[in-house]
Amino acid sequence: MGGRSGRLPPELRELVLLRLLDWLGRRGRYYLMRQISLGEGEIRYSLAKLRDRGFVESSRGGSVITEEGREYLERALEALGISKVGIENLEWLVGKRYAVVVVYEGEIGEDVLEIRDRAVRYGAAGAIILRVEGERISMPPDSRDLAVYLPKLSELVGGYLRNGGRKTVVIAFADKLGDALCGALCSILMA
Repeated sequence: MGGRSGRLPPELRELVLLRLLDWLGRRGRYYLMRQISLGEGEIRYSLAKLRDRGFVESSRGGSVITEEGREYLERALEALGISKVGIENLEWLVGKRYAVVVVYEGEIGEDVLEIRDRAVRYGAAGAIILRVEGERISMPPDSRDLAVYLPKLSELVGGYLRNGGRKTVVIAFADKLGDALCGALCSILMA
C-alpha cells in the first residue's frame, strides 16, 4: 500500500516528524518525504513551526530534533495516553520492512477492524491490534493468550509493557517508516 486517504492533523504531523527525527537523526525534507506520504510543502511548514518553537534545528544539512523537542515529544505522547513507541523488524510475520509498536495506556472500545482500518487510512499497509490485561496479551476477537500461538510476538510485545492494567497495543506496518508510524498513532488518536 502507500499513501494515505485520511488527512493528518498538523499536531499529529509534528509529532510524527519529531519521532522520525529522533529515530533517524539529522535529515532533509526530501529524505523525510520518502519516509512519509506528505508533500514537501507540508513538511517544510511543519519543520518551520517546530524550529520556531525550539524543537528542531535546521541547516543546509537538514533538520535535527533538539533536547527540548525530545522532552516535548515524550510529554505530548504521555498526555495522549501513549507510553511507548518503537520500531521492530517483523518482516517474518507481516512481510513489510517497517513495523511500529505503540502502547496505549487504556482500552479503545471499538471493534479491532475499525482500528485496523484507521491505521490503513492514515498510511499503514495493515495493523495488528492486541489487548493487554495484566500480564496476558491477546489478539481480539479471539481472547486466547498470544503466548500460546505466537510466542515470539508475545515476548516482543511484553518487552514494551510496564505496570499491569489494561492496555491496547497497535503494531502498524508499511514499506515506509513514517507511514507505519502515522498509521499506528492515528489508529489510536483519531478514534
